[in-house]
Amino acid sequence: MVRVIQLITASRIAGGMESFLARLAPALQRAGLAQLAIAQPGGDMGEYLRSHGIETLEYSLKKRDPFSIWAVRRAFRKFAPNLALSWLPRAAQRVPSGPWVQVAQVGWYRGLDCYERAERMIVPTPDMARHFSSLGFKGEITVLPHFANVERVSPVLRRTFETPDAAPLVLGLGRFDTIKGFDIALRAVAMLPDAYLWLAGEGEEDAALHALTAELGIGARVRFLGWRRDPEALIDQADVVVVPSRQEALGLTILEAWAQGVPVVASDTPGPSYLIEPEVSGILFRREDPAALAAALARVLGSPALGERLIAGGKNRLATTFSESAAVEAYLDYFERVVREARKKSAG
Repeated sequence: MVRVIQLITASRIAGGMESFLARLAPALQRAGLAQLAIAQPGGDMGEYLRSHGIETLEYSLKKRDPFSIWAVRRAFRKFAPNLALSWLPRAAQRVPSGPWVQVAQVGWYRGLDCYERAERMIVPTPDMARHFSSLGFKGEITVLPHFANVERVSPVLRRTFETPDAAPLVLGLGRFDTIKGFDIALRAVAMLPDAYLWLAGEGEEDAALHALTAELGIGARVRFLGWRRDPEALIDQADVVVVPSRQEALGLTILEAWAQGVPVVASDTPGPSYLIEPEVSGILFRREDPAALAAALARVLGSPALGERLIAGGKNRLATTFSESAAVEAYLDYFERVVREARKKSAG
């Protein structure tokens, strides 16, 4: 029987990897996986996982204090996992040594400095697998799918954010940092005089994005919504979802838009390029090119037929490759195979 400890250095559900964990762990629980979560205290992650029936402990994982080290080791000995799955780089450094297979769930391009202890990696795209292979990672690197919530939710009405019902509405979600390219979205919307833009997120670029909005003179058409825990409710009201990133490892927002039946325009970075078949399940534009983004948005907003075609293509892609059932099956098969191989290696 497979027994998994999920080691999580996040305390909050505050980004793409954390959001995926918040979907995957409950889905694995529903599928009957024996799992224990160890999360960083101080946020909503532990409470959320427990609310879904997952036994969850909270210990400080970001600092090497003696009590936390002892407590984590004790939890491993007591639960006796045969696989440890670490989320986020520092978690990979906090997995204690033992007879369990150490697997790092990796969601971003970076060096190998945090993954010296990892025996295997799970990544979301082939491009990321090539990246870590080129850096010299010696273990197996496996691409496994993400998924989105397909349940319909009560929408956040446009008037909540002083947005006309008839106005073309573009939505962007994510961390406010330069890599996410929301400045590119602002410059593109400035070229579309009738369009409104909702930006849901927070981060170090918050002040810069507000300043750029004022500089472009589009403050009357831009709404900063802060960090939201209800992306589906926002997506439901949008005419198009934009992913303008300068670099994007996957683009969970794309899956969320497909699930809610909203067309997507995304930069031609590796993640979106892996997910999207151009002109079938979304539109790709040249990264860092506001004019190209504006043209792509104008196409979708101006053509209901194109939008419907992209929606149908996205839903098909979601159903065939990125559904909850497909992801859960892939993860459970992976866990069983890895544990079986470890047992054979140990016995041999």
